[in-house]
Amino acid sequence: MKFIKEKFKESGSAELNTIGNAFADISYKNTDPQEEPVNATPVIDVLQMPWYAGDKASSSKINKIPRGYIVERRQKLSSIISGAMYYLGGVINEGAAIVGAGKAVGAAAANTGVGQAASTTASVAGGIAAGTGSAIGGAVSNNTHPLIKSLLGKINISGPVNSAFDTFNDTKAAIDKALQSDRRLLEKNNLRSLLGIYLTEETGFKYAFPYLNGPIGVNSNWGGEGEGAISGIVNKGMSIVDELARITNVTQPGVYIQKPKYFNFEQEGKSVSFNFPLLNTVKRGSYDYKSNYELLWLLMYQNKPYKTSFARTNPGKIYTVEIPGVVSMPYAYISEMSVDFRGTIRQLPVDTPKKYNAPIPEAYVVNITFTSLITDFANTMQGSGFTSTIEENKVSFKF
Repeated sequence: MKFIKEKFKESGSAELNTIGNAFADISYKNTDPQEEPVNATPVIDVLQMPWYAGDKASSSKINKIPRGYIVERRQKLSSIISGAMYYLGGVINEGAAIVGAGKAVGAAAANTGVGQAASTTASVAGGIAAGTGSAIGGAVSNNTHPLIKSLLGKINISGPVNSAFDTFNDTKAAIDKALQSDRRLLEKNNLRSLLGIYLTEETGFKYAFPYLNGPIGVNSNWGGEGEGAISGIVNKGMSIVDELARITNVTQPGVYIQKPKYFNFEQEGKSVSFNFPLLNTVKRGSYDYKSNYELLWLLMYQNKPYKTSFARTNPGKIYTVEIPGVVSMPYAYISEMSVDFRGTIRQLPVDTPKKYNAPIPEAYVVNITFTSLITDFANTMQGSGFTSTIEENKVSFKF
């Protein structure tokens, strides 16, 4: 094999503590040990493989071809737990400011109907900020699952927001080391505020794909009603005014009051596709039909769920996708991958962990679509991932 080492890494047990020794070490034996491939080359560069016909192009010509640089990552922690930590950190870090602002608004307008509503909302916000930790703490104390107790049980925020921040610092420091890789990734994309939304690590596999498609567009939408308690109060007030206007102008042919529109944030991230052929009748250096098959086998293998026990099933991999001058996606997944056969199909031996014969066409037409796991923020366009350059498998970033 050219891209994968012969010996896979076997995981005979599932470590519930996947973020270091700050929490209790607990593991369950896997019924079906997971076989993890190990990379045998720094970068799998499709541009050096037989993806075009004719004589081999010079390095200077190859370097002029636009490409995407993809780094493969695996999740170290369930999205449920990392999401809880991410939200909890946001509440604690910004809770004091939110409550303070709410109280100020309520006090400034306490003599009006709207002000009384705002004051009430501020009180509610204060209660939420002060009581969230108590509620979580109670839920944790009643939860017998060892990982939940170990991970979230350390956070005791039943008191005011300020003391909550102090107690959260202990747990935050404990997982700080585990977040180093994600911190570097998000910092170079100007998205430090998303730190903790996913907890990942690199698998060692990196890819370079030719990118021959156009730029990614922008889709936005304004409309509907705002969200949250304050928005609900305002919308009720506007409804009352609308009704009064209709009653007052009941004899008029038409009554219409223009309302403000709200920006609707997309939950689904943008997608980017790579489309390229792989020629099995052309040998480019040490690359041939066997390396073409090995690449496709690896991508398929890494993006299917892996069953290790009755309940435990590891998801497919996550990817960082960077196409200089086009897009930078810190976290993405392969939402679609298809391989079409072209030409005569023959049964030929292939190199994978298991030796066997497989149907090999004269050429593959490969289509791979990556979809971002986060919203398409403009922050990334000012980051080094968007402005990186890739030449001969060497990636440089502009800061």
